[in-house]
Amino acid sequence: MQLYSLSLLYKLERGGDSIASNWLAFSSLPTDKTGNYYIKAHFAERTNRLDAPEVSLVTQCSPNHLHNLVHLAERWEGPISVAVFITADHMDAAHELIIDFRECFSKLKSFATFHTVYPSNSLSPAGGFTYPPNRRHRLQCRELLKQAKTMSGINYGLVNIPYPNNLLRNVARLNSRTSHVLVIDADMLPNRNLHQQIIKLGLSQLSERTVYVLPAFELVDDETVPETKSELSELVKRQKARPFYMERCWKCHKHTDYDRWFSLVNRNPNDLHPAYEVYWKDAYEPFYLSSNEVPPYDERFKQYGFNRISQVCELHVAGYAFVVFDEAFVVHRGFKVKERFHSSKDAENARNKILFQTMRQELKSKYPKSARTCN
Repeated sequence: MQLYSLSLLYKLERGGDSIASNWLAFSSLPTDKTGNYYIKAHFAERTNRLDAPEVSLVTQCSPNHLHNLVHLAERWEGPISVAVFITADHMDAAHELIIDFRECFSKLKSFATFHTVYPSNSLSPAGGFTYPPNRRHRLQCRELLKQAKTMSGINYGLVNIPYPNNLLRNVARLNSRTSHVLVIDADMLPNRNLHQQIIKLGLSQLSERTVYVLPAFELVDDETVPETKSELSELVKRQKARPFYMERCWKCHKHTDYDRWFSLVNRNPNDLHPAYEVYWKDAYEPFYLSSNEVPPYDERFKQYGFNRISQVCELHVAGYAFVVFDEAFVVHRGFKVKERFHSSKDAENARNKILFQTMRQELKSKYPKSARTCN
C-alpha cells in the first residue's frame, strides 16, 4: 500500500480569481498505485498537537457533501481528515467551497485537513455538482451553508466516473497523522463528546489487535440528531430511529447485538468502556475505532457494495477482535430505504460481489496461518 505524501504541497489562499492558479501542475502530483488518480494533501492551520497519541475522525465525500463536515466538526471537536473526490469540471468551484467553509466555520479551520483526489482521465463534464464561480464578494456564512445543502449530485451519481470510496478512505486515513482513527461516512454523526470520551478512556488502554465497534443507527429526516445514548434510546422507542441498514441489509449490522447494547447500565454515561466482544459473521461491516495500523481498504472496490465489508472481512481473517463500546454510537440522518438509492446500485453491488469472492480467496494466501475465513 502506497503511503501518500504528507508534505505541504500548497497553502489554501483566498486571493486571486482562480483558485486553480495556485496549484502545482497535475503532472507533478503523486498518484495512487494504479496511476488513475492524482492525490494532493493539504494541511491547514491547526491548533491541536499531533505528537502525542490522538484519534482522528476520518471521512470522505464529493463536493456536494462538504456541508456535512460543519456538524461533524462541531460534534467531534478533534482532528478530522477528509478526502474529497473532485472531477476536472468541478475543480475551481470545489476548491473555493473548501476555502469558504474553512473561513466561515472556525472548528473546521481548527481541526480539519482536506486531501483531494482527482481522476486522471476526467477531461469532460461529468455533471452532478454546481456552485457559483468567481465569488469574490463571498456569501454570508448562513447563506453559504443553506446553498451548499441544495447542491445537486450524489457521490455515486457521477456520469461514467466511478466513485473510489476505498481509495478516498485510505488517503484520508494515511494522511491523518494520528495513532488511532475512526472511519465513518460524511453523512453520519457520532454522539456528542465522543472524542473527549476516547481521550479520557486513554488510547494506551486499547488493544492494537482489537477494533472497537460503535453501534450505528439511522434517523428520520425531521428529528434532531441525539447527543446521548439515553436520547437515542427514546427515539428508538418512538420508532424515530432504528439500527443502521435495518431494512436494506440487516445482516450487515445485526451482529453488533443492539438489544445487549441497550441493556448495558453505565453509572456515568460520560465515561466510555469496552463492553463485550462480538464475532464476525457474513456481511458484517461495523463502524469502529482502531489503531491506524489496521489493514487498508481494498482500492479495487468502487461505487456501491462490499467496499467496507471487504476491509472488515480482512480484519477478521487477520485475527482482529471486535469489541463494542458501551456509550458510543453513530447516526445516519435519514432512513436507508430503496427509493433513496441511485438507480445503478444493484448492478454495482452484483459486480462488487464477484470481486469480493475473488478477494476472499486471495486472503487465504495472504494469511496462510489463519484458520479464519469470510465464508
